[in-house]
Amino acid sequence: ELGNIVLPEHLVGSDKEGRPIYLMRLSECSLSESKKRLPDYALRQFHILRLEEKERKNREITLTSGRWVDSLILIIDLKSTNPMNFKEFMRIWKLQTAVEGCYYPGIYFRIFLVNVPFHYKRVLYMTGERVKAWAKSGKAIVCKK
Repeated sequence: ELGNIVLPEHLVGSDKEGRPIYLMRLSECSLSESKKRLPDYALRQFHILRLEEKERKNREITLTSGRWVDSLILIIDLKSTNPMNFKEFMRIWKLQTAVEGCYYPGIYFRIFLVNVPFHYKRVLYMTGERVKAWAKSGKAIVCKK
């Protein structure tokens, strides 16, 4: 419950292939709250539970539609984030990508980061091999503000 309050994510529809599209709006408030309320172990556990929910949703869509759905699309909106909360954003991003790589490596078809402040963009590409590989393959797309 606390994770959904601090890092809200909503199912907003599906693409033409039937993949669910989730929208996560990170604001200055949610980033500062996550730092206070969610230590690393709790954030990791929350993200694993959220990924399991998404996997169940994919199976449900597969059964109801008759189409094989094994991935999803995530849109992360950073419109109202404060550049001073960059460290907190990077903490969340690194934990999430580490968990996804271990537990559900192919769950994301695409990740769109929209309304990204300039210096977030610069450092995102320098954060690690996983993000670089996602960007090169077109799996992670960073959109201008």
